[in-house]
Amino acid sequence: MGAGFDDSPILTPNQDRFGLDHFAQALAKTFSQLSAPFGSTVAINGTWGSGKSSAANLIRHHLATDAKITVVEFKCWWFRGEEALSLAFLQALDAALASRLGKKSRKLLPKIGK
Repeated sequence: MGAGFDDSPILTPNQDRFGLDHFAQALAKTFSQLSAPFGSTVAINGTWGSGKSSAANLIRHHLATDAKITVVEFKCWWFRGEEALSLAFLQALDAALASRLGKKSRKLLPKIGK
């Protein structure tokens, strides 16, 4: 089969043919400038095929070199019900941040889940 249509999300800026990287760079820069202990949550909304996954990948790409930022990807649509969603989120957060948290914080996160 010859060169066909590939609708897989892009991963790096050199693959960007639709100008998403400008948005991704701006958002990554905004996150990099946040002062600790503030965090942020972002939702990217759009129709199917509008580039949401590509934009998220480009944002991650630009944040990958920032040692003070930890990106935690959480796919909330995998879970049904408030309790299951909350528990899964806290488990993902614990798994992603456990090595970066102090002793008090490491003990606190599992207790919040209970």
